[in-house]
Amino acid sequence: MDLKLVPVEIAVSGSVEGRLVFLADSLVAVLVLLGDLHEGNAGKWFLEIAFHEKIIDRGHIFGSLIEAESWITDCLASSCNREDHIRRTKPNRT
Repeated sequence: MDLKLVPVEIAVSGSVEGRLVFLADSLVAVLVLLGDLHEGNAGKWFLEIAFHEKIIDRGHIFGSLIEAESWITDCLASSCNREDHIRRTKPNRT
């Protein structure tokens, strides 16, 4: 499943960079890079809104664009939430 992330400028105080996330020709989500006004979360990606029924959660913060893209891909493959994704992708520490 190939997502296309299109860079956009966001006209919101504290965030200026974003990505429109497309699956084929359909917009499925909008990600926003959090700016300095978001203090401890500055530089992280925020799922502003999702437009696909399999993305049941929104408003999550991701450490990287790669993490956000991976989570969205997992959701589109099967309904999920962020906690399920973290459990599946976190290395086992034994």
